[in-house]
Amino acid sequence: MPGTLPAIFTGLHAGLIHAWLAALGSELFLNVTPGIGGRLNEGSQLFDMDLLFLGIIILAVIGLFYNSSAVWLETRLLRRRTR
Repeated sequence: MPGTLPAIFTGLHAGLIHAWLAALGSELFLNVTPGIGGRLNEGSQLFDMDLLFLGIIILAVIGLFYNSSAVWLETRLLRRRTR
């Protein structure tokens, strides 16, 4: 099991990235829910740059949180491996 954990965490990183992109893409294209993607569509249609920049910053912060939490979990479980 310890030998497979690096591959599992590589898959976890890729899975988080693809899940986040799929959730955002479905919000952008469907525009059903008033989520971040809906607000980005609204900002682009109304030429509201403040709303667009806020949406981009929120997306970046959430993405960084996901990535840093996965890296933290990986370093916590793989103590013998250093980054």
